[in-house]
Amino acid sequence: MKRPLTTVLLAFGLTAAPGLGALAQQAAAPPVPVKAAPAKSTAAVANGAAHESSGAPLDTRKPLDRYITLEPLLLSIIRHQDVHKIVSLLVTVELADPEKRYDLELRLPILRDAYISNLTRLLSLGFYDNRNIDIALVKRRLLAVSRKVLGQGVVRDVLITNVLERAV
Repeated sequence: MKRPLTTVLLAFGLTAAPGLGALAQQAAAPPVPVKAAPAKSTAAVANGAAHESSGAPLDTRKPLDRYITLEPLLLSIIRHQDVHKIVSLLVTVELADPEKRYDLELRLPILRDAYISNLTRLLSLGFYDNRNIDIALVKRRLLAVSRKVLGQGVVRDVLITNVLERAV
């Protein structure tokens, strides 16, 4: 009984030993210094000016993204108490101020719910009978809902990047 256990432990020790040796070598090796090129701010690149000569600190912040893509909105078009079609919309919100991105991300569930409820009512009113969706109308409605939920000046535009309709 003791023999198989010793064999297993010995085999484990032999297979783990090279790995441990490599880790010990990595830990003992001194770090290699890397000389990084000085970063230029986006304003310096755009203007063609070099801030290195002036001695002013460089702006190395990553520019915030002004676009937030929501998960697809799934809408049911109801006719005569039955689901007539399923519509999927992929919506991207353009922020007026990228610095407010975090605030908007916290309120995305509320905005998404408002989008779905408003568009479900709009598409179920009957203007949509066997026609293509009027994207311009949907975009205006989503922008109005965005301004109502988030306030003026938070969302610059609403972009509809994908529309899929499926008859049920």
